[in-house]
Amino acid sequence: MAGLHGHARDYQPPAGLSLLCFDRVFPFPEPVLLFEERFSGLFPPERRAIYQRTITWVQRAIDLLMNSGEPMRILHGDLHQWNVRYFRGVLSPIDFEDLMWGWPVQDIATTLYDILDQEDYSILRDAFQQGYTIHNPWPERYTGEIDAFIAARGVGLVNFILNDPNPSWKAQAGSFVERVERRLRRLMSNLD
Repeated sequence: MAGLHGHARDYQPPAGLSLLCFDRVFPFPEPVLLFEERFSGLFPPERRAIYQRTITWVQRAIDLLMNSGEPMRILHGDLHQWNVRYFRGVLSPIDFEDLMWGWPVQDIATTLYDILDQEDYSILRDAFQQGYTIHNPWPERYTGEIDAFIAARGVGLVNFILNDPNPSWKAQAGSFVERVERRLRRLMSNLD
């Protein structure tokens, strides 16, 4: 990831390159369905409040990035352990369909999202940071910045599931929304 971010920092894209932009909580083009009446059963008042608080937190983090003066760069947008292949000692990223403009902290959060519930999460996160900083400075400007974007990944995935017509996703929606809520509570516990 650090190699990709370093390359993107210096890369001059062709004129007219059109990519999504992670300048809002939900950067993908599908509608935001989280609080629509048809899904109200998935979001009782207390859960809805957690999701709304998360969205406000994430938007504040995005606003800080936008005002930081650091230019956006192209991000992978979906670089997690299932989108990296290891062959003959070389790690190779795959699945570049979610390329977008943004900042490295947003990409790092996507990677960390799927390991958040592991018992050794803090060890894995520290190891990831140590490896990253061999090549680039760690881009987190303040404690909790990456956590805000881990939370963004969660609410974004919930919105994706609510939009996806796949019946197996629909069948899992309730348990997924609940699991993300637990993650959001954990991430926001450091804010209080």
